Amino acid sequence: MPQADLYVFSAPTEAFNIQKNIKKFMKNLKGIRDKKYIIINTHAMKNKNSLRKMEKILTKKQMIKVASVNFQVGDVFKNGNGFHGYWEMKLDEFIKKL
Repeated sequence: MPQADLYVFSAPTEAFNIQKNIKKFMKNLKGIRDKKYIIINTHAMKNKNSLRKMEKILTKKQMIKVASVNFQVGDVFKNGNGFHGYWEMKLDEFIKKL
């Protein structure tokens, strides 16, 4: 993993769990102790997201959480998918933490 001031991990929830590829990737990370990270998660089901599971893996790696945000997505608009709820407000709060 290249050196950085902040690492960003983002993945959708898949079948009620962390996406397999990102889970494997995070579990195999090395040399990231005391590095800062943020997590972005998307999910289709109300109150279902993988932030806590992702945080648990990264905490075991002794990384430092800066911020996290999850967005529910799905059929919101007549012409396709979109974000549910107050996603703009969530995004603003998330950005302030950075």
